Amino acid sequence: MTLEQATHDVTKALDTQDLEALERALEARQAAIEGGGVPNQEIVEAGDRALRTLAEWKQGLAFESARLGQVRSYLKR
Repeated sequence: MTLEQATHDVTKALDTQDLEALERALEARQAAIEGGGVPNQEIVEAGDRALRTLAEWKQGLAFESARLGQVRSYLKR
């Protein structure tokens, strides 16, 4: 798989919020880079977008986890 194809798959997995597909695409992207694929500006920007998106997901999940904790505490009362 080419670096461009793998990066496209990363973007698609992020758009569909498919973590399993994201893992496969990131592994393919890494393999393509290790295999000599040279990232261009678009590839680098896509990687940066992926990192930002994952950080946003992490923040959202932490918020939802805290809310669930509050609900649990109310239910225990």
